[in-house]
Amino acid sequence: MKLIIHRGTHEIGGTCIRVMTDRTSVLLDAGLPLSPESRSINQQDLEADAVIISHPHQDHCGLLDTLPDSLPVYIGEVGKCLLDATRLFLRRQPLQKAFAYFRPWQQFVVGDIKITPYLVDHSAADAYAFLIEADNTRLFYSGDFRAHGRKSILFDSMVERPLRDVDVLLMEGTMMQRENNEFPTVNRH
Repeated sequence: MKLIIHRGTHEIGGTCIRVMTDRTSVLLDAGLPLSPESRSINQQDLEADAVIISHPHQDHCGLLDTLPDSLPVYIGEVGKCLLDATRLFLRRQPLQKAFAYFRPWQQFVVGDIKITPYLVDHSAADAYAFLIEADNTRLFYSGDFRAHGRKSILFDSMVERPLRDVDVLLMEGTMMQRENNEFPTVNRH
């Protein structure tokens, strides 16, 4: 398994990660950057067999307009409905993509890459982390998550029963660069 992080490090938002084997290539998210100073991505670098969208925030799915309509886009069904609703309010046509829906904790396969979506708590409904398996390697991509929202039990469950034998962890780090490395404490009980 090979990994290219096109965008999403040293910045908040704009997440776009390519995971490849010798036979298959998938994009984990295809997000627009939140900063105008973010470096651009060469469209040729985004050629893949499929896109896997973690949640319907623009910094994770905003590049979908720029990708070929024939490219399969895997997303949660509620997430797709939210994309359509947003576009309706913006007076834009719904995306005409080859959408396929995944369900929480149910593995699906793209080429020789296995993907298992894990529902997570986030401000976007229908947000997911993913276990990616290929070439005897297990990668866990957290997407965006939190531990204090209305679905915080999902975070608690993952901590209590963590995934085993993960070789690579790609984790969202929005809070990592806060001033003085101080993090707010949350009383969840």
